[in-house]
Amino acid sequence: MLPAVFATTEDNKPVPIVVDRDALSLYTTPKETFNYVETEAGKLESGIAGIRTSLEPYSAWCQDVYGNIRPKVQRVTRFGNEGYVALDKLVRPGKKQNSPSDPKP
Repeated sequence: MLPAVFATTEDNKPVPIVVDRDALSLYTTPKETFNYVETEAGKLESGIAGIRTSLEPYSAWCQDVYGNIRPKVQRVTRFGNEGYVALDKLVRPGKKQNSPSDPKP
């Protein structure tokens, strides 16, 4: 519903004036036009993209090798730790492993 605006004339009779809401600049929004422009890749960006594509097979190979070697390294580390604990017991036989420094009753 459009609001009615009353204005007075010289003979003081109110004259209804119908105002279109879209005609008022306060209530209208300008039509927005968006133009998305994809920028062209520069020398740096295309150079980095080329390096990434050429190194991709090596990266996959390194990840595969790491996945194969990791359990073996963990096993060797565990073996070395257990060997250290065994040798420590031989060198210092009175010391108990994982004993608290201040035992409580």
